[in-house]
Amino acid sequence: MKTLDHILSWGLIDSLASDSNDSVPDRIVDMVRAELHKCGKPQKIMAGADVYCGMLQFEGSPRTRSLTQLMVLLCHRYPRVRKTTADKLYEALLTYDDAVPEENSAEVMAILSDTIWDTQELAEIREKRNTLCDLLGIKRPTVIKKS
Repeated sequence: MKTLDHILSWGLIDSLASDSNDSVPDRIVDMVRAELHKCGKPQKIMAGADVYCGMLQFEGSPRTRSLTQLMVLLCHRYPRVRKTTADKLYEALLTYDDAVPEENSAEVMAILSDTIWDTQELAEIREKRNTLCDLLGIKRPTVIKKS
């Protein structure tokens, strides 16, 4: 995960960002999602959040899917994961400012910076996360009930 994050942050695959038909960015999102599925290691999950944030440089499906996964991580059971994800997403949105509709940018940044992601009640955090989803124009994640 860390190597992939470095590759993305160093711009080694920037040529893929211009080709919206390339499936490599989508496959990266799929691989990270599969790797983090049912993962109980906070360090690994936070490294995955770094990769998702790096994927925001790609337009279209990779960006939307990465934002969706980041929204899931904002309501993770580990408070440390929630806080770190919010911090990293804030930085990524500063870097890739076209990822947020311009009219919603200030409100998105305010929610990310003003919310206390690691100590607030999960119900309050979900409300903030859902507001972020609406502002970013992505579908709200739903809680999957165990049967």
